Order: sequence, then C-alpha cells, then structure tokens
Amino acid sequence: AARLAGLPQIDLHLLPGRVRSTTQAAVGADTVTAINRLRVDVAFLGTNGISVEHGLSTPDPDEAAVKRAIVGAARQVVCLTDSSKVGTDASVRFAALDEIDVIVTDDDLPVGDRVAFEVAGLEVVTA
Repeated sequence: AARLAGLPQIDLHLLPGRVRSTTQAAVGADTVTAINRLRVDVAFLGTNGISVEHGLSTPDPDEAAVKRAIVGAARQVVCLTDSSKVGTDASVRFAALDEIDVIVTDDDLPVGDRVAFEVAGLEVVTA
C-alpha cells in the first residue's frame, strides 16, 4: 500500500483491521463490517484447502470470517488455487462449493477432481 499510495494514477482504498503477518491481509471485526457494506461484481479468493466435502477452508478463523464476508458481497466468486490444495481441508470453512462459481487452477488437477467440481456446478479453468 505504501508503494502504491504515491502514484498519481492510483486511487487507493484500504480495509480497516489487524494485518496478519502471514498473509498481509486485513482481518477482524472492523474488516468484516467494512466488507459487509460493499457489493462487488467479481471476487478473487485464494484458499488453503478445497474439497467437494468441505468446500474452501483456511486455518485462521479471522481470515475465514473476512473471506466469508467477501463471498457474501460478490455476485461472482472465483477461487484461485494450485492443484496441491485440492482434496485438502483446513480447519475453518469459509465457503461451500455452491457459493463459488469458478475454480482457476493448474494442469495437474486430477481428472476425477475436475469432474467432481463440475458435477457440483463449478466452472473449472486450468491455466
């Protein structure tokens, strides 16, 4: 943010809250409150784990709350994840598969997982 703030072509807005050192993401009640006031066309989210059974998950409850709010604010939700996270469940779910529209992942996604996600109604894009 400090690097972008001085650029004349940038109109920078930041979310309030505590910044997690691990992910550099704003988290906490103030962050969730601010996101709940927003509506966005498309949200792009990362995840620590994604499975057909558990959905999208992360080990941190505060980060999960923020991601849950982002999912709720978005018209379309795109999950960006590498295939190594598929079939992995972290301790806190922040979205079920029916709340996600698209998964973007790499070419190493097993065919069975791709089919399972598509049967669940997701568009699967490999890049």
